[in-house]
Amino acid sequence: MRSMKICSAMIYFMSKGERLSREHVFGQQGNPVYAIWPVGRKWGVAYHDGKRWVSHAFIPPQSEREAYDCAIGHYYKHF
Repeated sequence: MRSMKICSAMIYFMSKGERLSREHVFGQQGNPVYAIWPVGRKWGVAYHDGKRWVSHAFIPPQSEREAYDCAIGHYYKHF
């Protein structure tokens, strides 16, 4: 798993079948947490709102870069 911290947001780039621990999700002291992972040939993007995971792409992105752009676009729009 790779991770990147931008301002207060933590973005996790996960491999297929990898999971985040509770410390990764809830240990950020209220800061935004995003997860990016492969789904077949496409990519999934989700944001943890403190209670549940919310998907950000109705149509899954084609590349990891597009998934990252979706996550960081949400961060800049809402935070």
